[in-house]
Amino acid sequence: MESLPPIPTPAGQRWREFRIRILPMFMFVFAVAGLVYIWNGYVAPSGIVGEVEALTALVTSVADGQVLDLTVDRYEPVKKGETIGTAARMDPELMAATLASIEADLQVLRARMMVDMAQSDQSLQKIKLDILSQRVLQAGAKANFQQASNDFERVSRLYNEPANRLATATEYDLAKARRDSLRDEIEERTKLIKDMEDSFTSLKPNDSSGKDPISLAIAAKEEEFKLAVKPVELKAPIDGIVTLISKRPGERLIKGDIILTLSSPRTDRIIGYLRQPINDVPTTNDTMIVRSRAFKRTVGTAQILKVGAQLVPINPLLLAPDGKRMEVGLPIMISVPSGMRLSPGEYVDMTVKLAKR
Repeated sequence: MESLPPIPTPAGQRWREFRIRILPMFMFVFAVAGLVYIWNGYVAPSGIVGEVEALTALVTSVADGQVLDLTVDRYEPVKKGETIGTAARMDPELMAATLASIEADLQVLRARMMVDMAQSDQSLQKIKLDILSQRVLQAGAKANFQQASNDFERVSRLYNEPANRLATATEYDLAKARRDSLRDEIEERTKLIKDMEDSFTSLKPNDSSGKDPISLAIAAKEEEFKLAVKPVELKAPIDGIVTLISKRPGERLIKGDIILTLSSPRTDRIIGYLRQPINDVPTTNDTMIVRSRAFKRTVGTAQILKVGAQLVPINPLLLAPDGKRMEVGLPIMISVPSGMRLSPGEYVDMTVKLAKR
């Protein structure tokens, strides 16, 4: 009996058998592989959550005053030390009141200086008259001294003649005493006149510039006021970007008010929180595997820099999008992994890689 040729199986039947027996197996393998890939690349356990440290700096007012102008706008980059605006140190109303007060003080100062100058002039005139009086008395003493010296010489000759002594010892002693007293008087008056002239010279104004002392005092007061109300230059404390402008030109300031907020576009640290339960407290010898929360996760290894001493509250937004979960964790400072681009304020997930102990 001749064998019959096999009956050909239709393509539809073969596709049906493939879909029923083979395709589910392939789909299962592909699904498992996809889950493993997604878990490794896009999902990670959240035992340690962290936030890339955002560095901010505040430009505040140093005194009550007013914002005069700002040379930057929001989201503009600035350099450290760059002038970004000016602020007045004094409120306009207070400035007007201070000006009026200074003007009144200057008027009082002018009146006092006029009185002092009049008193000084009177003192100088009195010293001048005293000097003239002493010079007159000195001139009289010199004339009397000359006469007394002549009388003493005449009495001395009469007293010293051995043959015919016409003057007594008493007359000789009186003439000598009168001459010596007048000589001493002249010496004392000479010293007194010199002292009085020195005193006159010290009290006499000696302004080589020729300027009025009252004008000099007023100029000094004006300079003091200018320095007191001189506008303050606002300078950027860090390299960064202007993220917030709290005060606009024309607004009044109270000491300590925030004018600008600057944020640095770069950072080199991550602040992580080890959630409970904590089995092993990491040390600076351990490392941390950092995973970003981007759609395509990037992974890097970072070094632990510091470990906190106690548990602190964790930012609820790190734990859940609704921000309603409240937990505490152990803070850990971590370096940014090399070659991993992270933005300040970005949230990341981490796992500890313990070193061999």
